[in-house]
Amino acid sequence: MGTYKRNNLIYIPHVFIFLFMVSCSESVSDNKERDKVNNAILEEVSYLDVELTDNFWKPKIEQNLKVGIWHALGQLERDIINFDIAAGIAKGEPTNSQAGDSDVYKTIQGAAYSLHHSPDETLESTIDSIIDRIVAAQHPDGYLFTYWTIKDPSKRWTDLDRNHELYCAGHMFEAAVAYYEVTGKRKFLDAAMRFADHIDSIFGPQKRLEVPGHEEIELALYKLYKVTGEKKYLDLSTFFVDERGDYKRMLVEKITLLDHDPNANTPHRWRPPSYKQDHLL
Repeated sequence: MGTYKRNNLIYIPHVFIFLFMVSCSESVSDNKERDKVNNAILEEVSYLDVELTDNFWKPKIEQNLKVGIWHALGQLERDIINFDIAAGIAKGEPTNSQAGDSDVYKTIQGAAYSLHHSPDETLESTIDSIIDRIVAAQHPDGYLFTYWTIKDPSKRWTDLDRNHELYCAGHMFEAAVAYYEVTGKRKFLDAAMRFADHIDSIFGPQKRLEVPGHEEIELALYKLYKVTGEKKYLDLSTFFVDERGDYKRMLVEKITLLDHDPNANTPHRWRPPSYKQDHLL
């Protein structure tokens, strides 16, 4: 049983894929039963413990380091300038959408992964300079979201359904954790912790009960907890997960509880609460 090519793509016969899936499912099932017996705790494998040396992925990883990341940084220059405007170093209106900050953070995270596998002084120095520009835009209380900082700081946290503050914060936390894990440099991580502390002072039990329109911060807070050991980040992550679909808040907001998404596959699918999966317990 072999592979074959068509239009430069490699195909594997379906029967092979089926047998492979059956084998995997049986193996996973066996492992689950074994874990129940042994009361084992499963842990994810960190990218820090993985190295790809094959002839398929390794060349692509190297190409991403040489070309892909640099291209992305070039495309993001307008977004990076927003941090300069927010810091008062430059003048102008926001040059991006409300999710623009997150694109910068995602690229830093990708750069960190590449630096782990292939150290590159030029790339690391470039990322360091971008981090300096990001941190310069952070408010004294830890808040960091260039869109409202530039347009109207009084509107921060005013519309979690449509704004991207917590979404961008999550991607900042992920990038900061990755960059710290790879380089050992704390500047970005410390800024992320200041922002997380600010968010924790606003949201949570006995505080503001609300969830973001775009899930992301939940997993990012967990990563921040894992690398810092600060349990309040784990608690805040748990709050955002548990608060989604909370019937007590819905009653206050006069939201009708439903057993399905009424806007699914309609032009109104973006509308809350179904858009953010907040319509179900």
